[in-house]
Amino acid sequence: MDKAFYGIMAMIGFFVFNIILMNIFGGVFRDLIYTGVVTLCGVIVICTCIIVEKLNKIIQQLNEQSDKNNLK
Repeated sequence: MDKAFYGIMAMIGFFVFNIILMNIFGGVFRDLIYTGVVTLCGVIVICTCIIVEKLNKIIQQLNEQSDKNNLK
């Protein structure tokens, strides 16, 4: 649930930031491309959260294994 929340918040933040940026610079708003970019932003954040979580588990397992080997 946390990963989805972070992804949704990143999408909303990215959307708001770009709307403000486009209003300042007068950019052309292309709905389909822009929706794809916002969705891609959310997917990248969710995947990054998953990868970081997996890496933290691997590091924890390696540290536990290292501690066991040092005690022997």
